[in-house]
Amino acid sequence: MSTPLTDGTKCIFGLRFNGEPLYLLFIESDADLPHRSLVRVDWKTKKIETLVGLVDKPTNEGFTGVYTCSLPDRCWGDNDKMYFHDCQKLYKEIMRLDVNTKSISCITSDTEKGVYAVFDVFDGLLLGRYANPAQPMKIFIAELPSSNDGFKDTDFCEIATTTVSISDNIKWEVLSLTREDSGGYPYEALFVSPRVVESLPPLIVSSHGGPHMSSVADFTVWTACFIGLGYSVVFGNASKKER
Repeated sequence: MSTPLTDGTKCIFGLRFNGEPLYLLFIESDADLPHRSLVRVDWKTKKIETLVGLVDKPTNEGFTGVYTCSLPDRCWGDNDKMYFHDCQKLYKEIMRLDVNTKSISCITSDTEKGVYAVFDVFDGLLLGRYANPAQPMKIFIAELPSSNDGFKDTDFCEIATTTVSISDNIKWEVLSLTREDSGGYPYEALFVSPRVVESLPPLIVSSHGGPHMSSVADFTVWTACFIGLGYSVVFGNASKKER
């Protein structure tokens, strides 16, 4: 006997089973929207419940919603807690979902800002990566934090890194902006520029990072090349996401 996971109007991604009791967890979204939910199916009773719902209007603080369409192949710290990475405005953070309490938390909020990713979770350890516009990718391993804690920078054991000499002359910042024509709705822009300049550098503008994608504070070769040629670059994300 087959069990439909949706009502036929949704897309699903990243199906992952956990241990005992057996549950299937997946990402669900409407076909034409970037907003997503995390849904759990009790494999014994076939009961379907939403663990993390849609966030209509993200605020400046706190959880901004689920946007990822994939989960790590091994994402479970134990039967209760799942780890994945997702966009939270201009950053990518490591998120922890407690499937019993339905609580989700960012566990890299107190670490260096930039882009994190989860590669693997196994035996109490997390393998991941970190980068920012001035720092090429570093791969690290860390012990999973306790239930009420997040990561600190000192928790990460770096096991591989990439060096690019030009990155020494890159600086970056996140600009908090508002759209006056949309009721002062907040959005952010990423500004990347040479650290040392003799005159005001020309500016390249990438004006829209959404709604079905977003610009994030990651290291990219083409941005580093433009900085090396004396340009500044600004990336703007969508100022409002409508459902």
